[in-house]
Amino acid sequence: MKKSILISLLALVVSFSAVSQTGQSALDQSTSLVERGIELYDNNEFHKAIEVFDSVSPCDPNYAWAVYEKSLCRWQLDENDEAYRLCREAHALNPSDAAIAITLGSILDDLGKTREAIDSFRSSLKKWPYNSNLRFNLGVTYLRNNQPEEAEEVLLQGIRIKPFHATSHLALAQANFVMGRLSKSYLAYNMAILMNPEIKLLTEFESCITGARDSLTKQHLYLRHNEDNAEKWEALDLLMRSELAFNEKFRFQGDLDFLTSRQSYLLFTNMNYDASDTSLYNQLYVRFFDSMIKEKLFNTSLYYSYNQLENEKIKNWIQNNIENLRSFIEWSKTTIQKYRAYGYNPVNETAQYKMLHFDENDVLLGIGRMQEGNNSIKDGNWIITRGNGSVSERGFYKNDASEGDWYIYNEDGNPAQHLKFLGGVLEGESRAFHPNGRPLGIYPRKEGEMHGVDREFTLSGFPLTEFHAKAGLKEGTAKEYFYRQGYSRSTTFKNNKAEGPYTETWLNGITKTTGTYRDSIPEGITITWYPDGSKESEGTLKNGLPAGAWIKYFPNGAKQETYGYDEEGLLSGIKLIYNREGKIIRKDSIYSGGFLNGIRTNYYPEGSISSIEELDYDTLISFKAYDHKGRLLASERLDQNKSIVYRTFYYDGTPESEGMIRNGLYEGQWKFFYPNGNVQNLLNFSGGLQSGRQISYHISGGIKDDFTCIDGLIEGEFRSFYPSGKLERKGNFTQNEYDGEWFEYYANDTIESRTFYHKGLRKGLSMNFALSGRRYFDEFFNNEGDSYRLILYDAEGKPSADIDYSLDSIQFTDHYPSGQIRRKGSLSDYVFHGSQEWYYPNGRLQRVNNMLHGHHNGIMKYWDYRGNPEMEIPYVMNKTHGLIKRYESGRLNSVDPYEMDVNQGVFVEFHENGRVYRKINYGNDLKNGYAWYYSPDSVLMYRVLFIQDVIREISYLDKSGRYVPSIVAAPELQDVKTYYPDGSISAAFTLENGLFHGKFTSFYPGGRPFKEIHYNKGDNEGLSITYYPNGKLKEKLTFSKDMRHGNFTSYHPGGQKSTEGRYSYNREEGEWRYYDTTGRMTGQLIYDSGDLYEIREL
Repeated sequence: MKKSILISLLALVVSFSAVSQTGQSALDQSTSLVERGIELYDNNEFHKAIEVFDSVSPCDPNYAWAVYEKSLCRWQLDENDEAYRLCREAHALNPSDAAIAITLGSILDDLGKTREAIDSFRSSLKKWPYNSNLRFNLGVTYLRNNQPEEAEEVLLQGIRIKPFHATSHLALAQANFVMGRLSKSYLAYNMAILMNPEIKLLTEFESCITGARDSLTKQHLYLRHNEDNAEKWEALDLLMRSELAFNEKFRFQGDLDFLTSRQSYLLFTNMNYDASDTSLYNQLYVRFFDSMIKEKLFNTSLYYSYNQLENEKIKNWIQNNIENLRSFIEWSKTTIQKYRAYGYNPVNETAQYKMLHFDENDVLLGIGRMQEGNNSIKDGNWIITRGNGSVSERGFYKNDASEGDWYIYNEDGNPAQHLKFLGGVLEGESRAFHPNGRPLGIYPRKEGEMHGVDREFTLSGFPLTEFHAKAGLKEGTAKEYFYRQGYSRSTTFKNNKAEGPYTETWLNGITKTTGTYRDSIPEGITITWYPDGSKESEGTLKNGLPAGAWIKYFPNGAKQETYGYDEEGLLSGIKLIYNREGKIIRKDSIYSGGFLNGIRTNYYPEGSISSIEELDYDTLISFKAYDHKGRLLASERLDQNKSIVYRTFYYDGTPESEGMIRNGLYEGQWKFFYPNGNVQNLLNFSGGLQSGRQISYHISGGIKDDFTCIDGLIEGEFRSFYPSGKLERKGNFTQNEYDGEWFEYYANDTIESRTFYHKGLRKGLSMNFALSGRRYFDEFFNNEGDSYRLILYDAEGKPSADIDYSLDSIQFTDHYPSGQIRRKGSLSDYVFHGSQEWYYPNGRLQRVNNMLHGHHNGIMKYWDYRGNPEMEIPYVMNKTHGLIKRYESGRLNSVDPYEMDVNQGVFVEFHENGRVYRKINYGNDLKNGYAWYYSPDSVLMYRVLFIQDVIREISYLDKSGRYVPSIVAAPELQDVKTYYPDGSISAAFTLENGLFHGKFTSFYPGGRPFKEIHYNKGDNEGLSITYYPNGKLKEKLTFSKDMRHGNFTSYHPGGQKSTEGRYSYNREEGEWRYYDTTGRMTGQLIYDSGDLYEIREL
């Protein structure tokens, strides 16, 4: 069976080959790999081919192709079980590939599962009804299952489309021979030999004639009952059994006297072509061989058909009659092609009605009547097909114009569109459908023009567009929904032009934009809002361009920028930039024609000038930089080479950045620094574009990101590292887009995820792993980068849920091994939508959040396994916005302010008694400003000034309640002690370059230790201990590189052990035990990589 799956066309049909070109993307590279493997397969180097196919990542979209090709290798090596497993995997990954489906059925047949193979082929025929290769393989399988009548029917249908497929004729010959229908069998044998003149076919044909294969014939089981022209065929069968051809008196008119040539001549000269007989036997076989006799081509056909025999007479004839042989081949080809083109119907041929239509590569394009002539005219019912044999369109033509109902189909055979035509133009209500059968669009038309209400919908049935039209012109309100971007738009149309007010609305109901159209061009006042309802910007548009004054706002309502535009939409006048406290941080004076010609003044947050820059048409001419006390730090002017070295500084004079500007563009290496002087970024530029190696660093000094740019685009390998120096992420970019397989790692070097990208979009399979290395979940992505399937795994790495949302909205449930619900939720249009819930093994709710078309919206809530609140995160259209609240055992532990995904404002953490432990100012996601730390009885311990997460100053209160002079952070190691107002020590620690380094100890008033923490360049490292006010241990915890890693123990106030467990890189791991004050264990929790899988309450 495995050899017959390859289509072997007669040399009569011109062969063609596809030439692949290797590109630069990772997907192109894997394509080349698979093609290389196929070359090895074609050379019978199956093991080497398998090695090549194995090198394709399971995350690569080409993986399904590689697996399929590997299954063919295993099949050829007679490893049928493995071949079947691989082919099933390929088919599951790519169910729309006809070749994979055909191979799957054929391997089933080879495994002896013939009935299953037949069912598989028949199921595939529903998708690909005009795939002749599929019909051939089904026919052969029917034969092996002793179903020759079914085999005959399906083979004839395939031959009608592909009459040059030799083995289809051979299989048809074998089917007819089993049924005792010798004349039909011999005709098919002759055609098979003509298509592929191999000796083994001649030998098989001869064995049928000699009686060597008579044991295969079961004529009594397949009597002709109501078959058309049964008497004619029975008479021919009797003639074939008469042995008349071998009688010496038989007048054989051929040069090559063989049993097969005699029997064939007897058949050809005694059968009669009947134009009224529409059977393929008559219209193809009888007609062709009858014509061959009449054209006196029988002898030529013999020499062609027997050319592989070791026979001097044949060799000499061929050598002397090359042109005759070529003429015969051409005649055979054009004759059969003519029969096929007219649908094997002489009436169509006479009327010049072509019925079957093929491209230059002999691929079926369509079936339908087309009048030949100068202007080919289509009429009647038509079917348009794809190259794989599926139906793409079906409808009716009237005088070459579409008429009535036309259907366009998806690959799976379901309707994609239902169009209604009158005289070649759309008339009435046409519809488009998603693959799941739901409406994609409703399109009313009148004389081909829009007329009525056009509507379009998402896969899950949500509205996409809606507009009214009359006589082809839009009128009234049009609505559009942009779910991925999170908003909708409502626009008024008059006479097909946008006219009047328009509104954009966030999906949460908050207004996003208001404006006005005039003659389809935005005009007048335009206002935008953040998704929480606070104003984002306001200004005026004129002829679609900004004009006059514009203002941008922070989410807290403070001005962010003010600027203006001239009549041509170019920046003009003074531009001011503010911080969120309302203070000016930059002033540009002035802009003209979009360029800054004048002075740019930058300010520190407290108001002092940080730099003054002189610019000419946006080109820096000179600058002066100052610290916050007004001390001049740098002064440079453009030199004769039009170059200037530019520097910026933090408020205390510490360098912030430095590099060269040449011809107004960044050039060479630029350095950016943290406030403590450590390098933050080393960036290389050429002509204003990043070029060459680019490196960013952690504040502790290690490399954070390392990549290369070419002409401003990231190109090649990209690597990110943890502060420890271990790899965190790696992958490749091609022209600034993610390309190929990307790996993410946990801090213990185990892989966290493997994801494949092509042109910046995720494609294929994304594999995700737990910290322990077990499979966590798999996510599949289509060619558009949409997620369409999730496979979730339990603690043992076994699949716990397979969620396919490729075709519709879905409600899903995941379970623990015990059967208890672990998670439930819903998805629509490839994204989470609606309530998403997670549960503990004891059935209590662990987490709940609301998704609005893929956007977090509302408060995400967490609980501990006892039901106490654990955390609340407020979201507004996928942005963290508001106060994040954290709890411990139900007690409020901290509040953390966010504005549109940015940590902004005062973070407050509380002691167990509810009093403030610390207050920290955050700006732009970093500690920026003062932080105050308090004892449990609300006495100030010390105050710290942070600049971008770096400590710059430390102070505390003296006995009079005034702050002592600040201790300024120094580059070298410095020991620091702070005190309570009563003079007792509040903290003792070491700083290095503005970062905690070494042992840190804080104290309760009176001198008892509060916390003992060890740091390494700002990161928690080693043992951390917390004490109760009574001096007893409260908590012991080990850190590694700022992550909880190692044993954890907590204690009751009386000193008895309360909790013990182990962290692994910030995640609970293994068994955690809980005790009461008597030492009795009250519960056990079992974790795997931070996931709680078992609760034992004692």
